[in-house]
Amino acid sequence: MANTWFQFKQFTIYQDKCSHKVGTDSILLGSWVNLDNVTKAFDIGSGCGILSLMMAQRNPNVKIFGVEIDNDSFNQALVNINQSPWADRISILNTSLQKFGKNRDKYDLIITNPPYFINSLPSPNSNRNIARHAHTLTLHEIIHFTQNHLEPNGRLALIIPTQQFRYFKEIVTIKNFFIYRITKVFPNYNKDSHRMLIECGKEKRGFEYDELVIESNQRHVYTKKYAELTKDFYLNINVEETELVDTI
Repeated sequence: MANTWFQFKQFTIYQDKCSHKVGTDSILLGSWVNLDNVTKAFDIGSGCGILSLMMAQRNPNVKIFGVEIDNDSFNQALVNINQSPWADRISILNTSLQKFGKNRDKYDLIITNPPYFINSLPSPNSNRNIARHAHTLTLHEIIHFTQNHLEPNGRLALIIPTQQFRYFKEIVTIKNFFIYRITKVFPNYNKDSHRMLIECGKEKRGFEYDELVIESNQRHVYTKKYAELTKDFYLNINVEETELVDTI
């Protein structure tokens, strides 16, 4: 059973009412996303508020807006945000992306840990379905929103399952987006990649590729690279003594 709260270095996430709990995907994305020159960011599907809070901690100049369709998750996000040091810089609305998209605001950064279980069976828990299944919000809708609300030199950052990358690439290519940066994520040294961190946008730029292994060959012992990426957030983390290289 997931903990009802999760303590980070500078804030606490309460999650007993959230349909989707704090997980490695959000921690990866919030630590990895490039916040250089970002003053206005938008968080699609804010959930418990973790991505908004991570961005607020990392960049003191960014104002963050977002939407969360699930009532319980939205109310819990408000608690987490209001108890943080950055409540004056984060504003979340309890609505769908589709309804919010009618406004004309634009953002330097749009970020999301989107629903992605496109081909899996829905959970009996209807709130969890909303959080993790793509029948309420598709990648097409995310890209369409980004087209209309991203500044010309802005960026979209997200994390998706590796097996969905080809589908995602087809969508962004059709929409005339360019991929700037990819980090391919591996659970440990012995398993294939299961996630991809992706940054893209409207302008044509250079491309960067990287790989990241989360855990060593021992359960709950993390690689130095993962520990370095997330060091501003975890209170304690077990790190392997010797980093393995060229094994994936």
